[in-house]
Amino acid sequence: MKAQALKPFSKTTRILGITILIAVIFVAIYIYMFFALKKSSEKTAALEIQTASLITQESQVGQFRKNLTATEEQRQKLSSYFIDAKDIVPFLETIEGYGTDTGIEVTFSSVDIKKTPSRLDVGIFAEGDFDDLYRFLSLLEAAPYEITFTEVDVHSNVIEGLVPTGTQPYSAAWSAAITLSVLSISGVQ
Repeated sequence: MKAQALKPFSKTTRILGITILIAVIFVAIYIYMFFALKKSSEKTAALEIQTASLITQESQVGQFRKNLTATEEQRQKLSSYFIDAKDIVPFLETIEGYGTDTGIEVTFSSVDIKKTPSRLDVGIFAEGDFDDLYRFLSLLEAAPYEITFTEVDVHSNVIEGLVPTGTQPYSAAWSAAITLSVLSISGVQ
């Protein structure tokens, strides 16, 4: 037998081979693009979730700032109900002012700073007419501080059965010993 010489591929076989090669290249490109797009899509979804979370946090921060601004006046008013270490003297002057306004003679018998719980204990002795003394106590009770009366002893200075005489018959007819506590907003030093 005669050895056959190798024939070059026929034209149809070559076109078929080239077509298959191009198809394989396109499939490889498609698979590469598919997985690249899938990975990019996953990153985009994660970034969208993170962005939504940041937007929510920013919205909450904005709402907190808005609430802080809206409640500034209320917070200042609330702070005024408590006394701080630097506010002790003005507080005592306020009490003296109440005495002056009502015509009551006010003296402080004690001022004691307590650390647990943080408060200021004040002992007051007041003398004057009963109506004025009553107004003084009303002013203390309505004072813009968180005041707790721990002891109030109101009594008449006139001995029973006697009528006061003199130029000022009722000026010191009544006296009160008052002990009160004022809460402190921050521990007094």
